[in-house]
Amino acid sequence: MASCMYYVRDVEGAINQLQQSLHYSPKDANLLFTLGMIRWQGKQDNEGAMEAWQQLLKSNPGLSPERRAKVQKLMADAQMQGKS
Repeated sequence: MASCMYYVRDVEGAINQLQQSLHYSPKDANLLFTLGMIRWQGKQDNEGAMEAWQQLLKSNPGLSPERRAKVQKLMADAQMQGKS
């Protein structure tokens, strides 16, 4: 649902939908990843994206090395973008 809302440019609706879903599944890696992406790309909210991705890494210690590296790369990109 959140992805659909994002694609029709309802960024706030997408974020609200993800936050609501996180109440039921606060450690869900896919929800946290998507929340970070929408905050970063849809709202240019680098800090909000970083929060979501940090929570993803913290609450999912068994995350695959590839997925962990991808999230860390996105975090570095968001951090660099925030400095420019």
